[in-house]
Amino acid sequence: MREKSWKSKIQWLVDFDGKKAALFRKNVRLRIDGIKGMVWDLLGEMEVKMKEELLFFEKSWDLEKEGLMVDMNLLVDDWRYKGIGYSFVTDKRNIREGGALGFDGSTWLLRRVMREKKLKHLFMVRKIVDGKEEWDFDRVKWSEFGRKLKYWKECLLILVHLTAGGPSRSKEVLSIRRRNGDMVIRNVFVDDGMVSLVVGYVKGLSKSMKGSTVMRFLPERVGRLLVWYLWLLCPFVELMQMRVRKMKRVGEFIWESKLETTLGQL
Repeated sequence: MREKSWKSKIQWLVDFDGKKAALFRKNVRLRIDGIKGMVWDLLGEMEVKMKEELLFFEKSWDLEKEGLMVDMNLLVDDWRYKGIGYSFVTDKRNIREGGALGFDGSTWLLRRVMREKKLKHLFMVRKIVDGKEEWDFDRVKWSEFGRKLKYWKECLLILVHLTAGGPSRSKEVLSIRRRNGDMVIRNVFVDDGMVSLVVGYVKGLSKSMKGSTVMRFLPERVGRLLVWYLWLLCPFVELMQMRVRKMKRVGEFIWESKLETTLGQL
């Protein structure tokens, strides 16, 4: 039996138990269990890519002993603090020894690249200058890494869109700030162990002249992926974009338009 949604061109296929089993839109049929399976598969793929291709976790590592398995329940945040550059991943209570993160991750990956031979060859080239050996970051190698990162962030966008409550509009999800800016506060917070995306909802603003605030909470595994990105990977990407791409500044948005267009390019 088909049931048409109110004021919508979407039709639901309702099974005999009265549950919505599939939806139709312009002759396209999407099964609900198929969407759930896609989300689970995407989440598993993103976890593997983050660990192996972006943060280069060793397979022999015990993440808890290495201090990398973030205890989400221990994360603290100061929602009222408006200092420029502040985020819960820079909060001293989180990065101190014994905190939820345990250390400052701003240079964690960079130090590994400079120290570990395998990672050094992934990002740098050896040069002989005045008879001395020097290592410098390579634009081509950074572009290869950038393509992997760009794909991962596109998947993150899909995952956030599908798992953080009701799907948001593109302007809402693409305007999410990861840290406080100049006169503008961030949109990513932590509340009671859950990562929360707080965005302004402005549909009908021209008529009512009133906006509202919507809080969207991420599931734990999705939230941990975002924490890993903000804590360990994002600072490295920022440093590399300024070093290799000669960008003077990287913005506060998670999906930064100027940053995304350069990832993967020579």
